[in-house]
Amino acid sequence: MIRNTTWNVSNPFATLNKFAEVRGVVLSHMIGFCFAFTFIFERVLQGEIYYTKYVDIPIRLVAVWLLIDRVGRRNRVKISLWDYLHLGFAGLYGAALVYADLFMQRDTGLINYLTWISSNFNPYFYFLIVREGTLRRGFRPYIVVQWMLWTLFIACVVALTQALNLAGLRSQIDDFVRQRQAEARMEGPSQPWQARGLFVHANNMAIMIIMGFALLAAAGNYRRFGFFEWLCGATFVVTLFATYSRTGIVSAVVMALGFIVVLIAQKKHRVAFISLFALGALMFGFVTAVYAFDIKRYQVFVKGEGVVKKESERGLYGWYARQESLRKAIDLAQKYPFTGASVASSALNNQNVIQRSVYTFEGLLLNVYGYSFVSYGLIGLAYLAGVLFALTFPQLKYFGSKYAFPPGAALCGLAIAITGMSENTLFSIGHMTVVNIIAAFAFQKVVRFAVPEPASPLSLAQGAQ
Repeated sequence: MIRNTTWNVSNPFATLNKFAEVRGVVLSHMIGFCFAFTFIFERVLQGEIYYTKYVDIPIRLVAVWLLIDRVGRRNRVKISLWDYLHLGFAGLYGAALVYADLFMQRDTGLINYLTWISSNFNPYFYFLIVREGTLRRGFRPYIVVQWMLWTLFIACVVALTQALNLAGLRSQIDDFVRQRQAEARMEGPSQPWQARGLFVHANNMAIMIIMGFALLAAAGNYRRFGFFEWLCGATFVVTLFATYSRTGIVSAVVMALGFIVVLIAQKKHRVAFISLFALGALMFGFVTAVYAFDIKRYQVFVKGEGVVKKESERGLYGWYARQESLRKAIDLAQKYPFTGASVASSALNNQNVIQRSVYTFEGLLLNVYGYSFVSYGLIGLAYLAGVLFALTFPQLKYFGSKYAFPPGAALCGLAIAITGMSENTLFSIGHMTVVNIIAAFAFQKVVRFAVPEPASPLSLAQGAQ
């Protein structure tokens, strides 16, 4: 039962501070809920109102509340390189559309630009709101992190249920996320037994798990792991193997090695040794399982590329198809080196379809480096380089410091760099939402957990007498 929160006449500022604490905790839960709602129902609620998807309405309402609530506040937001990078990319691409209208005889239109902004910049929108939240009294970063971990945990459970067809629920899950409609526009859909859950493709699920590992690293650097964090880690690993994503496996190993380097930089040699031993044990178990169960999709890791080339199954065909498509796309993009082919020809496909899923791109052009150049030319390459530079390198100097989130942010940058060799991570909305939230905490220099934090508004309100 909540106690009476009447004014303390002798010290009214104490009561105001308590109310501010409650509001900060409520804001933390609201942001976490918006992330979970968008993540889980994005493929279910596909309509939109005034260029805003149904699933994005809750976070937009939170933004309106923060804007109204900011009136009269003195604390100012410090604009960072991350802001200049995103705003500059949006401005330059808008200028490219104007150029296409004037000199390319392409009717790009303002509506297309507004649609592009609303879709591609939703992760940056989360960055702005989370950063604003860190300026509010009572805001709890770990509550947001817990919401994100719970969301990814549920996604992994759904993916495992779908992949193993537990209780015959695979068809129900596919119907829930409209999988058949999505695969009708794909060139390379994943197999039914590959764990994909709420995602359109198993590789999307794998890369989200990679981002989940970075989130776990940030959470562990913020405060000591509890049972739930260990459960998430184990579930992430199992689900990653169930995706049968070779890109995911390679990226996970690189991420693990990067995490060990972080531990060494923080002089946590004992934990680093244990992590290295655990990684070695997992790799040994993985190789053993590939041999024991004759897992053909993973045999490229243990028997080399040749054994996969000779298979009658798909094998590495998808990889070769991507390289051929990339070569043709680069030849086309060289005609528009500054603006990219997006403003000239919608990047070989319907622009709206590409933005919904890169797996609908004709020819499987998934390489983020190639996609950035083909779609946006030098503007896209500058954006890609800026994301990696602004996210990764400046955070290296904070390793071993009192700040909690720079290691996670740096690992996100590493994930983009590694997965970008074969997958388009940079323009994937779900993945980049996780990146932007971690980046917001990192750039705001959120310190490590030091004192107990109330987990709910109830515990705060009980002390507001």
